[in-house]
Amino acid sequence: MSGQWQARLDALAREFEVPGASLAIWHKGRLATCATGVINMSTAVAATPAAIFQIGSITKLLTATLVMQLVEEGRLRLDDPVRRHLPDFSLLSIDAAWAITIRQLLTHTSGIDGDFFENTGLGEDKLARYVDACRVLPTLHPPGELFSYCNVGFNLLGRIVELQRGTTWETALGRNICGRLGDNSFVRYPHDTPKYRTAIGHVRAKPTDALSMAPNAYLALSSAPAGSVVYASATDLILFARTLLDGGLSPTGEQVVSRATVEQMLTPHVRLPSGSLADAFGLAFMLFDWDGVRVVGHDGATTGQNAYLRLVPGKGTAVALLTNGGFPAELFHALFGEIFSELLGIRPTPRPSASVRPVTSLEPYCGVFEKLSQRITVRADHDQLLATIEGNRYPAPPQTYRLRPAGQDIFAGALPGSPTPTVFHFLTTTGGAQLLMTGGRVHPRRTGSERPTTQ
Repeated sequence: MSGQWQARLDALAREFEVPGASLAIWHKGRLATCATGVINMSTAVAATPAAIFQIGSITKLLTATLVMQLVEEGRLRLDDPVRRHLPDFSLLSIDAAWAITIRQLLTHTSGIDGDFFENTGLGEDKLARYVDACRVLPTLHPPGELFSYCNVGFNLLGRIVELQRGTTWETALGRNICGRLGDNSFVRYPHDTPKYRTAIGHVRAKPTDALSMAPNAYLALSSAPAGSVVYASATDLILFARTLLDGGLSPTGEQVVSRATVEQMLTPHVRLPSGSLADAFGLAFMLFDWDGVRVVGHDGATTGQNAYLRLVPGKGTAVALLTNGGFPAELFHALFGEIFSELLGIRPTPRPSASVRPVTSLEPYCGVFEKLSQRITVRADHDQLLATIEGNRYPAPPQTYRLRPAGQDIFAGALPGSPTPTVFHFLTTTGGAQLLMTGGRVHPRRTGSERPTTQ
């Protein structure tokens, strides 16, 4: 099995300019692994199946599992207010802070403006300091009303784990999950990466530029529970996936969580608009319907590194892909389409694509949509929309997308030089609020001089 997928990984990585990638497949009780390219374009060190990459937000599944262990032990309940276990937690709206529950953090429905990557240092108090810094954050919608992808929520959960376990999140992860999976190379501290063949991310300053090494090897450690730091090999992710496929029983025979808990985590808790990150979310898990078959998993992205994990619970199959630059989304869609078609006769749901169907009026879509970290200005240009994304709290060069209709109130477009489409979904809540969702995040329409603030 490895030989077939080695050839396809080699070819597709070249086609989509991915410097290095590692692939692991678990199917019918057998493991196949392969790797291609280099872990670092500057050193030309080859990628191997043992190489470790950053897994990004796949880490959220690990944090969620730590939380669910506490639920099983009776230390937490999903509908407990966060402040019951994290009394120092506050937001700009104290009412919202009191209302948010643990379940809402796990399902990205808290309403917290969630892309907050405050660096609170390297000490063991970094998560405590991060929680204190959250008091400046606004909310995008009332708790429980909508889905909006929220990194903040998982850092808060990480701090709850620390308080309940009486140790750091990193230590809790090592003891309660990684240490139960068998021999693995999950790395929780950046200073441990020199022990391994470690990938570095590669980025483009502009979409048309050549790839170069990412300026930062890793992001702030204070966002580790959300996915800023953890490294692993593709085989390591398969160990975790096998544990889930086997009802929480690890390959070493240890019960990490119960079968009932696994099923609860994989049950839809919130549905997403068409063309978003997934069809639905469970407790941290992305949930998909591929040709009528339930598929679950998560994606991860850090600076120049992207990771993908998909499991098919009813078939005992799991696939993990780790990459370090280029156009990884194109590699993922092409390769996973072939793998799952060959092994199970299913394919990922096609992404929304621009259609030629004209829109009667573009004016209702125009305006400024803004959250704390990002501002999107949408304007009409003849028969198309132009959407310009700019960084607020974290400055970044403006990126302008030329959008075409891709469905009811859905538009899609790619940056110049990139084949990967980005989906923009215009929403109106039952209360009449107008929002723009892209990347799974909602951006409220700005009216007048109103601006998100941390003051």
